[in-house]
Amino acid sequence: MLVKNYYSITNQQSESDETMRFDVALHADCDVYRGHFPGEPVSPGVCNIQMLKECVERVVGQPLLLNYIQQCRLTTLVTPVKHPHVEVRIRIVDKLDNGIKWHGTIGRDADVYGFERRGIVRLICRLWIEFLYRFFAFLNGVNGRCTLFWR
Repeated sequence: MLVKNYYSITNQQSESDETMRFDVALHADCDVYRGHFPGEPVSPGVCNIQMLKECVERVVGQPLLLNYIQQCRLTTLVTPVKHPHVEVRIRIVDKLDNGIKWHGTIGRDADVYGFERRGIVRLICRLWIEFLYRFFAFLNGVNGRCTLFWR
C-alpha cells in the first residue's frame, strides 16, 4: 500500500450514493520521487493507479484486485511540488457478480491532472505486488530480482 508513504488522505466525503471524494496530500519526500525524477519529481502513473485502487478499496471496504483497465488517459503531469494536494473522485458505475465497475479521476476543481480510468475490480484478497515489484526494481536500477521491504 502506498498510503502514508506516497500520499495521505486528509479528508473523505460522500458526494452522492455512488460517488466518493478524497482530498489527498502527495508526499514529495517519498522515496519514489528520488528516482522519478531527481530534482524534478513526477508522480509515476503506476503509483497513481495504485492510489485510485486503494481509494476504491476504502469505498467498498475490502481488498481488491485490478482485473483490467478499459480506458486510461494521461492528460498532464502530476507533481508533488506543483500539485501537493489533489482530489480523487471514485464513482461506482456498476456492481457485478464477480466485482465492480468504477470510474476514478485525480484532479483539483475543474482540472483533471492525471487519469480518467474505468476498470473492473475483483473482490478477492490479492495484491498487485508483481507489477509494483518490477516498478520498484526499475527505480532501483535492478535488472532482475530485488527485495521490497514494507514498513
